[in-house]
Amino acid sequence: INQPIQAAMTDYLEKRHYSRHLKKINKELSLHSRAYIEFLERHLPKNSKIYLPKGGLTLWICLPGVDTRKLSLTLTKKEVYTQHGSSFSTTDLYQDCLRLNIGLIPDDRLFTQLEVISKTINDIVLLP
Repeated sequence: INQPIQAAMTDYLEKRHYSRHLKKINKELSLHSRAYIEFLERHLPKNSKIYLPKGGLTLWICLPGVDTRKLSLTLTKKEVYTQHGSSFSTTDLYQDCLRLNIGLIPDDRLFTQLEVISKTINDIVLLP
């Protein structure tokens, strides 16, 4: 047992440094998720719905009429990785849902990937 490390951790927790750290991180993560959502709301088809579950670093996009299994395969070929909703259920309820990881800090590279996702979805939705 490393007593100096335990003493330092006790001090850190007792002085509420950890609580302040969590508040700071939660605020940053909230701003990051807002950036993802605002971008997607501007670029996805109007009938799309975006859901941000409480907790975690993912969001869900519901795309009525879109087979997200095929969409995920298409995006993978473009080196953009998502998960289709049916991989999270044993039922057919979420075949039109797509899960995105939102744990990365929004930057130009990330927004480029979100553009690829949005354009691919719009191309599918606009097909006759």
